[in-house]
Amino acid sequence: MKAVDLDSKASMYPAFAAARARMENAVNSTHFTFEERHYAIVARDLLDEAYAFNEIYINYRKTCISIKMDNPIVRDRKMAKELDDIFEDRGIVKIHTPQGLLFRIKPGKSVAL
Repeated sequence: MKAVDLDSKASMYPAFAAARARMENAVNSTHFTFEERHYAIVARDLLDEAYAFNEIYINYRKTCISIKMDNPIVRDRKMAKELDDIFEDRGIVKIHTPQGLLFRIKPGKSVAL
């Protein structure tokens, strides 16, 4: 799977950034169908089996659903490789950031794992 690197910075006011993110998450989650939201939850659960991390959560954005892992460590290399291949086939983009890994799911893609 081809991964993209992003050089993003942490917020100066993390408490306000977290509150705003929760609010935007609630609003943006209405842009996606039940199947797309369920697909993101299943993908998160599969990533939970392949990686060890500090935290994992789903962000609903305006144009995509992203799954973010903070400080991930590969727990099961074989499963992580298989997930990378499956996600690449489904059009899910893997992005490396200084905080961890991000997987972006575009709406309208195949929602069957």
